[in-house]
Amino acid sequence: ITNGPVRVAKNGLVQGNIEGLSVRVGGTVIGDIKSKDQVILRKNCVLKGDISYRKLHIEDGAQFEGQCDLVDSLNTKNVNA
Repeated sequence: ITNGPVRVAKNGLVQGNIEGLSVRVGGTVIGDIKSKDQVILRKNCVLKGDISYRKLHIEDGAQFEGQCDLVDSLNTKNVNA
């Protein structure tokens, strides 16, 4: 958990939840991601978990298995989609 950016490198592996201002995933994450701003899933990443975000970018080739929740930018509560 951090108020700053979180980066998972191309060969990185995280088994657990990630929470940060912005999150960029290039490696493998098995767990949920919560971001107050944006989440970027790079082309070689594997994510098995749910995402909470304000902005989401998924590159071609990224593997994602989970659910997405858009967070309201004004009060950071989940918005029903």
